[in-house]
Amino acid sequence: MLTSKSFIQVYRPFEKAFISALTLLSPESCVQSSLKYSHPKLTVQNTNYDLSNTKIHIIAFGKAAISMVFGAEKSLGDSVIAGGIASVPFGSLLPTNSKIQFFPGAKNNLPDSDSEETTKKIEEYLQKLGENEIVLFLISGGGSALLPAPIEGITLEEKLKVIKILATNGATIQELNTVRIALSRVKGGKLGKLVKGKAISLIISDIIGDPIELIASGPTVSSIENQKETAFSILQRFCSDKELIPRNVWKILEKQLTTENQVLSNIQNLIVASNSIFVKTLVNQLESETLNEIKASTISTQFEGGATESGKAFFNKALSAAKLLKSDSWNIEIFAGETTVSFPSPPPINANGGRNQEMALSFFLELIKHQIETFENLENVKLGIACLGTDGQDGPTNATGAFCSTDDLQGLNLADLKSLKSEAELHLSSKTSYNFWSKFNSSMNHVKLGKTGHNLMDVYAIFYFKHQ
Repeated sequence: MLTSKSFIQVYRPFEKAFISALTLLSPESCVQSSLKYSHPKLTVQNTNYDLSNTKIHIIAFGKAAISMVFGAEKSLGDSVIAGGIASVPFGSLLPTNSKIQFFPGAKNNLPDSDSEETTKKIEEYLQKLGENEIVLFLISGGGSALLPAPIEGITLEEKLKVIKILATNGATIQELNTVRIALSRVKGGKLGKLVKGKAISLIISDIIGDPIELIASGPTVSSIENQKETAFSILQRFCSDKELIPRNVWKILEKQLTTENQVLSNIQNLIVASNSIFVKTLVNQLESETLNEIKASTISTQFEGGATESGKAFFNKALSAAKLLKSDSWNIEIFAGETTVSFPSPPPINANGGRNQEMALSFFLELIKHQIETFENLENVKLGIACLGTDGQDGPTNATGAFCSTDDLQGLNLADLKSLKSEAELHLSSKTSYNFWSKFNSSMNHVKLGKTGHNLMDVYAIFYFKHQ
């Protein structure tokens, strides 16, 4: 029964269900099920394409690009595919015996000269195609970093500096993408504008609410009219010291107070996987694999906020919920979305971590402080959290995330708890959450699944239990 289980006995089935959901919703499967081909007709949702006298050209970019290409190849077959280019993450195992050319880049999730060169190749490839040829775009999270193309007058380094300043100051993914679009030759529908014939764009969403125009900065989607805020305004709001931003960037963005609308009626855009679909699958897998012994409630798939603040909020929520329990069984509440990490100015030297590891550390710090406060009269509740990224790479690290619970503090005396509190505070303030989880408990709480080839944002699960 759940009443006799430790936290780790409840967490392990959760992690197993997380991995199973990633497998079931692999990018390959999502693409394969979306393309229905029976010569000479290709059907995508309710739209038919006649391939009697033409072939398909594949352009893929994002963390799931390789897997998505595999799905397309399985659905269409070698005879239908003419060729194509894929911009894939650095370190990926590149396929062989494919008509698609694979180019790695964006080391550590950041645009670089390699991914910039691949983008130029994609632009040139599309410009050579005729009106009768069909393009299949395969787009997933990480596409912004793997498709960099700074507009004339701005270098990639200058663009990266702007984005880094915004990210450091807590800009949301929506705000970051608005600025990325303004500074790009291909984002915001500009890549799709190069297509002379018809195109299909299969998209894996990595943004809260699935705003199709912002996923990978919307390279094949008609740009937004009447945006809530211009890139110039966003930069003004997040950058109080104007000298930090190159002058040429300010001048160019100031001229873009009105955005040219890209009308792309020749492109069919379709979301084939999202965070909400993933969480539903995760819950089903958890209940199925444990024969309904472990149940979980999905609270939200649109969670956002600061990583540190969210860790505190989740601790308080778990503690309050545990105190109200009337049965001695574990409860799991699942949230999903994407948080942000804010850096002080100047940023800490040698920062090393990611939003999931930071959130788990923030939760753990609150747990330690609570244990110290109630040391003489310990409460009969157990709390825990798991923070995992579906891409398997939390920030520029090789970790998926981390988990922790009350059980991790068992056997510690007051002096041990105070020492651990100081250590957690130090790593949280220095933005070195990766270093903390690498050392704590012999790294047993550090989750490292490796790159998954997926990117459906993050999943946060809070666990709570009360002895009756």
